[in-house]
Amino acid sequence: MSKIVILTGNELRHNYYISEISKKLDVVGAVREEKIYQANKFKENADEFNVAQKHFESRKKSEEKFFKDKIKSEFDFELLDIKNGTVNSHEVFEWVKNKNPDYILLFGCSLIKEPLISYYENKIINLHLGLSPYYRGGGTNFWPLVNKQPELVGGTIHLAVLKVDAGDILKQVRPDVNAADGPHDLGNKTIIKAIENIPDVVKEYEKGIRKPIRQNLEKGLVYKRKDLTTEGIKQLYENFDSGMIAEYLNSKEEKIKLYPIVE
Repeated sequence: MSKIVILTGNELRHNYYISEISKKLDVVGAVREEKIYQANKFKENADEFNVAQKHFESRKKSEEKFFKDKIKSEFDFELLDIKNGTVNSHEVFEWVKNKNPDYILLFGCSLIKEPLISYYENKIINLHLGLSPYYRGGGTNFWPLVNKQPELVGGTIHLAVLKVDAGDILKQVRPDVNAADGPHDLGNKTIIKAIENIPDVVKEYEKGIRKPIRQNLEKGLVYKRKDLTTEGIKQLYENFDSGMIAEYLNSKEEKIKLYPIVE
C-alpha cells in the first residue's frame, strides 16, 4: 500500500480528516497547521465582530455535532504541529521527505509552494471545499450560499499546483441536502462525503484508472479571505430564512444540470 503524508489544519474537521483517511490508507505522518480565528478580522468594530463571531461559533458547534465523537484518541504515526503560515518552511519540507511518502494529501492548510510542489509533482492531492472552477479560493462553500446557488456547494479532489485550486480534477461531490440543513451542516456533509471518496480516488489514480480532468479556468469566480464581510454573512442567513434550500430542493435536478461536475 502506498505511503501517505497529510498536510492539514488543526481544527475538528481537520482531525476528522486525519482520523478517517488513516483508517483506509497507510498514513505515515500528518502535519497540522495552526488556523487563525477569522472573526478577529473584525475585532476593531464591535458590531461587525459580534456578527462574525456568531457565524464562526455556529460553525464550531456544527463541527462538534458532526465530528467530535468520531476522531481517534490516538494515532500510530507522528503528528507535527506547526504555526500558521509555516507549512512551506524548510523544516516541514525535510520532515515530509524523511517520511518518504508516495502521495501527499492536503486539506485546509496554506497554499503549498516550492520546493514541495515540484518535488512531489502530480503526487499531491488536495481536498478543496468548493466546486472548481465555479468557485475557487477562500470561502467557496460560503459564497455560493450568499449568491443563492446551493447547487454549487460541494468538494473538489484535485492535483495541487501553484495556482490556487487550479489543478486537474480527479473527482467532485455534492452534499446530500435536506430542508433542515443550515450552512455549516452543508459544509460538514460535504467534508464527510469527500473524505469517504478520497481513499478510492487515490488508489484509482495510482493505478491509472482515474484520469485527471483539466479545469476551464476562464469560467467561475475566485474569492479571497479579504472578501469576507459581515454584509455577506448577514445575506447568507437571510437566504436561509427566506427558504432558499426549499426552493433549491424543488428544482434540484434542473439546477445541477447547469453545473456539471466530475464524478
